[in-house]
Amino acid sequence: MDLQNKFVGVCGRKGAGKSVLARRILQRQGRVFIADLMGEHTWVPAKNTFDTLEDSDDFLAWADSQRYCCGSFVPQTDLKAEAEELCGMIYEHGNLLFGIEEIASLCGPNWLPPALSKITRLGRHRQVNVLYTTQRAGEISRALTAATDIFVLFHCAEPRDLGAIAERCGNSTAERVSQLALHDFVIFDVVERKEISLENLFSQMDALSKVVPTHALR
Repeated sequence: MDLQNKFVGVCGRKGAGKSVLARRILQRQGRVFIADLMGEHTWVPAKNTFDTLEDSDDFLAWADSQRYCCGSFVPQTDLKAEAEELCGMIYEHGNLLFGIEEIASLCGPNWLPPALSKITRLGRHRQVNVLYTTQRAGEISRALTAATDIFVLFHCAEPRDLGAIAERCGNSTAERVSQLALHDFVIFDVVERKEISLENLFSQMDALSKVVPTHALR
């Protein structure tokens, strides 16, 4: 089986609307688990919103045999350590869309923690798709941006961030992003090397929600 996955990065300053758009994408998917670092995804059913890693792992184990699932984990103490352990769980269980809010809290331009790095490099073997948000395109891991297939880009004026966008999406897209109004965005498909519509993005993500039998990932 030729397993493929997809990384989508939603980049924009606070208040631009990136979390709202991320939610619209996540809510369309059949199998979702979110590292809700800011505790913003209150649309996830309360019974499936966890504050311990043990409960999160129990949920993921249950979800292995379910056609649909939706859950989240909200870190309580050591954000980076807990998120890293969660990434390991996500990789082991596989077969879902993993949402990560404000991923810059977990990595730097030249560094990814080991479990998140494993998802970035090898997640396709576990059918782990990733949707992440960040305020600063220039402050997240280059390995992560290199793995990103689609960028949703809200207005940005910071030279470092525009440089990172230009590196992955081209100078013309970076120029467009610098001129956007606060709540406007462009979507760039890195694979196709072109801007795409929101409907096209939804279509690509919807195609990924087809369930892959768990035994096919073992």
